[in-house]
Amino acid sequence: MLHKYRKSPIVEAEQFDGSDEMIERYSVHVFNPNLAKNIFFIGMNVLAIGDWIVKDEYGNYQVVADDIFRKSYERCD
Repeated sequence: MLHKYRKSPIVEAEQFDGSDEMIERYSVHVFNPNLAKNIFFIGMNVLAIGDWIVKDEYGNYQVVADDIFRKSYERCD
C-alpha cells in the first residue's frame, strides 16, 4: 500500500515486496539466469525485497534501503 512520508519535501513511497503487481507498476526488470533467487532492477538501481521505492518531487523513482528509509523519513498520512 502506498503511503506518504515526510522528509523535505514530502515524497510518496512503497516498500517493495517482489509481487507481480509491483513489478508491473514500477517497470521492474527481473534478472535470473539460473540463479537461486531473482535480482530486481529499476533502471540501473538494484532493488531487493524490503527496499523502498521512493517517488521524488520530479516524478523519478529512487531505491532506498529499508534501514536508511526508516532513519530518514517520517510517515505523515
